[in-house]
Amino acid sequence: MSKIFVEDLETEFDTEILGKKFLPLEYQGKALYQIDDAFADGISDDKNTWVYKAYAIDAKGNRYIVSWKQTNFESEDGADACDWDEYNVETI
Repeated sequence: MSKIFVEDLETEFDTEILGKKFLPLEYQGKALYQIDDAFADGISDDKNTWVYKAYAIDAKGNRYIVSWKQTNFESEDGADACDWDEYNVETI
């Protein structure tokens, strides 16, 4: 069991729990741990800009925003709204 303290959030996260709850993510050769559920964001009249986003951390407590392009606009609950294997990562 590994714990990561994120100073600016004043929160400690357990990577074992995060690993069971969320899909594995990788960025520049390092593991990222998603810390919350993905949420719809960027919705506009142009469906090419529709995305889901979630916050993630690395083993050092650095924070990231992960985004997935929405591909299924008929999704009722978001579970199949995106190709969850295709994502972009931004450092916060």
